[in-house]
Amino acid sequence: MNSVAEGLDSTSRADVMSAMRSGTRDLHERIEQRIRPAEALGDIDSYRRLLERYAAYYRCFEEIVRRDRFIVREFGSERLEKSKWLRNDLRELNEAVPVVGDQRSSAEELTLPDFPTRSHLIGGMYVLEGATLGGQVLLRRYGPPRGLPEGAAVRFFEGYRDATGMMWQAFSQTACRLVEAEAEIAAAVDSARATFSSFGDWVVPNQLVTQQ
Repeated sequence: MNSVAEGLDSTSRADVMSAMRSGTRDLHERIEQRIRPAEALGDIDSYRRLLERYAAYYRCFEEIVRRDRFIVREFGSERLEKSKWLRNDLRELNEAVPVVGDQRSSAEELTLPDFPTRSHLIGGMYVLEGATLGGQVLLRRYGPPRGLPEGAAVRFFEGYRDATGMMWQAFSQTACRLVEAEAEIAAAVDSARATFSSFGDWVVPNQLVTQQ
C-alpha cells in the first residue's frame, strides 16, 4: 500500500509538522465527530467513560515512549505525565460523584500501532500532544461537566496550563529537527494516521458509534 505521505507536495515534505497536519486533517475531523465533546463533557457518566478510555490509551503509549531514552531526553520527560493527570482526575471524579451501580463492561484489548522507528514514534506523539493542545480549547468551549465541584477532575484538559503553547512550539521544533528526510516524514505521517485511527477506535468503540 502506498504511503499517504507520497501524495504530499514538496513544501509539506520540507516540514514534518506541516506534513502531519495536512496528512491527518480528515482523521482529526472524524475523531471530533465521533467523540462529540459537547456530549462527552456534558454529563458525569459520559465524562467518566471518556477519562477511563483516555487513561488506558495514554498509559500504554507512554510506556512505549519511555523505552526510548533518546526521545525522552529530546522531548522532555514532562510529556509523560498525562496518564498521571488522568488517574488523578478519575480519583477526584469518583470522590466527588461516586459511581452508581455496576458500570463494568466486557474486557477489551487495547492495541496500539507499531512504532518501529523514531520517526514513527514522533508521529504517534504528534497525535497525543495535539490532543493536549486541544484539551484547553474543549474545556473553555464546553466547560467541565455539570455537577462537578469547581476545578475538580479537569487536570488533563488543562494541559500544560500556561505553558501549553510554549510546549507545543517546543515539540514542533524538536520534531522538525529530528525528522527531516522524506522517508522519515512519510513514516511520521503514516504513524500519525495509524495513531489517530486506533485512538478513535478505542475512545469511541464502533459498537458505541452504531448506538448513537
